[in-house]
Order: sequence, then C-alpha cells, then structure tokens
Amino acid sequence: MVETKPILRQDLSGLLQNVRKMYAWEKQTIEKCGLQTLEIRKVFIALYSRIHERINNHEKFVQYIKEELQVKEKIENKFNHSKDCLGLPS
Repeated sequence: MVETKPILRQDLSGLLQNVRKMYAWEKQTIEKCGLQTLEIRKVFIALYSRIHERINNHEKFVQYIKEELQVKEKIENKFNHSKDCLGLPS
C-alpha cells in the first residue's frame, strides 16, 4: 500500500474545506434567490389584484354610463312625445 504524503493530505484537506465553503455560498445564494422569488410573487399578486380591481371598477363605470344614457333617452322620448301631444314644434 502506498502511503500518502503529508503535503497531499493537507492539499486534500484544503480542497475539502474550499468545497465546503463553495457549497455554503451556493446554499446561501439559493436561499436568497428563494426569498427574492417569494417577494416578487407577493408583489405580483398584489399588482394583479389591483389591476383586476381597476378593470372591475372600469366595467361598472361603463355600465353606469350606459344606464344613464338609457334614462336620458327615455326622458327625451317622453319630452318629445309630450311636445307632440301639445302640438309644439320640435
């Protein structure tokens, strides 16, 4: 059996320590990215909710305007009918 030289053992030990450090750094990076992803997701959900709310409000406003126009048309028709009944010029 071949004995390993002390220098080789130290080199392997140093290499192992470096690999462990790199592993720890990568793990921290992955955890940080995970936290950033969660934060981005929260912001996206809040933004989506706001946009959806604005779209709903816009649709309600458009519906309100349509209803108001229908009421206006009914009033104009009744007014014109009354003018015709009274024989007033249009």
